[in-house]
Amino acid sequence: MSGEKFEMKKIAAIHFGAGNIGRGLIASVYKKNNIFPIFIDTDKKLIKTMQEEQKYIISYDDNTNEIIEDFLAFDSVKKVNLDFLQDKYEIRLISTSIGTQNFNNIKNDLLFLVRKLSTKNNINIIAFENEFRASSKLKNILNDKESNYIDALVDRIVPISNKKNSLNIFTEKYFEIILDKTQKQKCVFLNKDIIWVDKFDPFLFRKFWIINSTHLLLGYLFKEEASYLFEIIEMSNSKYEEVQNLLDIWFKGIKIVLKNEFNFSEKEIEDYINKNMKRIFNKKIKDEMKRIRRDPIKKLKKDERVFSLYFLFKKYSLVDNLEIIIKLINKMLENFDVEDEQSMQIKVDVEKLGKTKALISYSSLQEKEVEEILNFKNDTI
Repeated sequence: MSGEKFEMKKIAAIHFGAGNIGRGLIASVYKKNNIFPIFIDTDKKLIKTMQEEQKYIISYDDNTNEIIEDFLAFDSVKKVNLDFLQDKYEIRLISTSIGTQNFNNIKNDLLFLVRKLSTKNNINIIAFENEFRASSKLKNILNDKESNYIDALVDRIVPISNKKNSLNIFTEKYFEIILDKTQKQKCVFLNKDIIWVDKFDPFLFRKFWIINSTHLLLGYLFKEEASYLFEIIEMSNSKYEEVQNLLDIWFKGIKIVLKNEFNFSEKEIEDYINKNMKRIFNKKIKDEMKRIRRDPIKKLKKDERVFSLYFLFKKYSLVDNLEIIIKLINKMLENFDVEDEQSMQIKVDVEKLGKTKALISYSSLQEKEVEEILNFKNDTI
């Protein structure tokens, strides 16, 4: 009609996972990009509280706060009235932060949403998970050729909260979200506080090896000495010197790998290491050692943070680094956390099958490769 004002619908995202990363990072980034968040989480108590409170606070380690409000939350996709929402919003994005081990649990829900939504919009799907190309993995699980899947690197330390029945989150102010620009296509609306890169893998592995692998290493090798990461740098002089020597060797090898595999400069790597070591040992965060050890089966996959490094240490004949990472692998197969489901599954598997067969099942490596790793001997570490 002539003279009638046309009002564009606000873009909305359906996000699976209202946990620490969902509430403590993804919702904030969506808000900055003028995207309306719709949470889906199976934790009925959490969702009920979100529905009742209708807002929560993110508190940062620099003493600033952010209020998150104006969102919807549901404990099941079946309770989402898509027709009503599509009258009000343009749902262009589906995302997750639930752990890749839970992808099969939401498979039918995702396929339902894709079928319902793709007829009206171009649907983009992003898995904000701490795993190698998780969005591509999700695409393969769904066998979905219609939607646009975008691989993501997400980085923010959100410590385990000890406050019961609280929606509020405490976290570091720093975060980084990197997306694969080659998969951007029609996701032009997501840009603020997002880094799109043409070559995704170098940034993913830099983060995997310098942050995640180091987390895992410290979590297992100093399990008995500390409950929180920051306590490691507060240990006795001799013990702290041991940590420093270990990390010097560790990062020396990682630098060689990153420079040769991805052409990072020495300065780029040094700056990244220094910045992230300050984050890892941040006393304000109180990051628990048990958090950085969790889900060990996932971390023992062939393309994950342990074996992706192991084979490159081997490729470049970095013997000192091989000694360290093999010690880590053995610790993961011998040292168990009763509160961690995957850790206790390793205990059961090792007792039933033995270390070799258990590790083969997790890693998908050949028996010869696993035996070489487990039979490695060195008396110096």
